[in-house]
Amino acid sequence: MKQVRHRTVSRSALGVALVPLLAAGALPASAATASAAPTVKSVKVAGKMRPDTLLTCAAVVRGADRVRYTWLVNGTTVLADQASPEHLLTGDMPWSGAVSCRVQATNGSGTATRTSVVRWTRGGRPLDNVVRPTISGAFEVGQLLTVDPGTWTPSPDDFYITWMRDGKEIHPQGNPDYYVTGETYRIKPEDLGHRISALVEADKVNYSAKGLRETHREKVRAPRG
Repeated sequence: MKQVRHRTVSRSALGVALVPLLAAGALPASAATASAAPTVKSVKVAGKMRPDTLLTCAAVVRGADRVRYTWLVNGTTVLADQASPEHLLTGDMPWSGAVSCRVQATNGSGTATRTSVVRWTRGGRPLDNVVRPTISGAFEVGQLLTVDPGTWTPSPDDFYITWMRDGKEIHPQGNPDYYVTGETYRIKPEDLGHRISALVEADKVNYSAKGLRETHREKVRAPRG
């Protein structure tokens, strides 16, 4: 995967944060803001979340003499103290990341800072489990259990299922290098009294973050009769 690169675009390309114009007869800007710190509201990342797309840190800023923009990806600063509100992300698919921006406005009376909510680039958000996976079958020694992987969005390309005993992977014949996997599992005598569940992993092309969800855990009983 090619590393995502970042560069800024000139301030003149789009403009800067919104700063109110002086009305006729109003006090000069220096006097108007002398007793009040600036305000920053409605910060958001605008633009399509994909490579080779220009993003804008849009905000409503009032009473500021100076406005600077910082960009963050996955919580880490990638560009700081920028005069331009614009940011161009480039790179090849698949790629992922949680992108946000921070606006800092200052004047002679103080500083105001606000950060946008996170927006996810394509592939950055893990698959969402809408209906939890379930297990059908009797939780008794010798019985066969079957997993229904549930409903996910978007629809996964593949599911990987690992069987669990008391929240830990089950190893066949006690071999720590292997896990018991697959849609079905026949309960063993050594499972008696333990809680069995299945961990479902949903995978999709161009989604680097996989979806994980465990079924309910149920205690294994002795065979009836």
